Amino acid sequence: MKAAEMLAYMRNKVFKGVDIDAVTSMSEDERREFTLHQADRLIGMYHRGESASSLAYHFFVEEIKPVKENPLMQEPQEGVVGWIVELMRLLAYLFSSLPFDLNWIMSGYEPIEGDLQKQFLPGNERLERWLNAKEDDAPRVVALIAKILLDQAYFAATKIDSALSDYYVASCMSIRPEWSDKEECVDYKECVLSAIEGAEVHLQDGYNLGLTDEEIGLVDSMWTYVPHDYPENYVDAAREIWQEIEPVRKGFDDGHKSKEDCDRFVKDMVEMILPIAEKHEVDMELDDEFSLALAYVKDWLTNIYYGNEPILG
Repeated sequence: MKAAEMLAYMRNKVFKGVDIDAVTSMSEDERREFTLHQADRLIGMYHRGESASSLAYHFFVEEIKPVKENPLMQEPQEGVVGWIVELMRLLAYLFSSLPFDLNWIMSGYEPIEGDLQKQFLPGNERLERWLNAKEDDAPRVVALIAKILLDQAYFAATKIDSALSDYYVASCMSIRPEWSDKEECVDYKECVLSAIEGAEVHLQDGYNLGLTDEEIGLVDSMWTYVPHDYPENYVDAAREIWQEIEPVRKGFDDGHKSKEDCDRFVKDMVEMILPIAEKHEVDMELDDEFSLALAYVKDWLTNIYYGNEPILG
């Protein structure tokens, strides 16, 4: 198919009854709104948005790589063709659950410095307000953006502790809404924002007690679920344990870590942790065949060892 034939197909099938030529005379804000509404319409055309996702993947594949064989991708990215590619790029990001430039959809958005991922981390109140404001206009796009938010919140939580990341799993990560259904999309968005707010309140409660991320992670791990009310004996145990571990962590040689050294570190630290936990009457569930508290503490120690480095196999 040649570019002219594909453009005709897009006009007659994908955008039938839609004046896509109008994009050439729209203001930036009008173009954003038009793009948003067309993305939402396409997602709603078929079960789980499969029609929209299939269409987008004819333009962009994994990691949003352009499909060079697509004749419209070989054309100058301007006018109607440029807008179609812009819309398909947005859909590709949404269905890949990858962070994207929020300037595409939000007028006057001032991006957070750094990579695009930071725009979707918990705490971006403007984005959350925008999601609530747009749930009637573009509920399907809103839900897919909420999924990106949830994924990023989950990954951020894994750096603190497994109990916190499992909180997200239990809250709404197992929900798979019908992306073409408006009501399911709105409910999903509400679930995601509620889960994120719950985690943020939980973390803030820990910060109000003067706890660090590491100490919060240890309290969560020993308690085994989130949220909780930070029992005093667990907080005292976490502070004492962290005083012992922090100097050891500072001596790690970044870039020269190994699984063997990590295993040794975890084993040594567990031997140190258990007596302190017992002294503070912290239940590590050692009488159980499988101690969730001990498993979470080992995960926490592994995170402490590797920091932001990838965990080696």
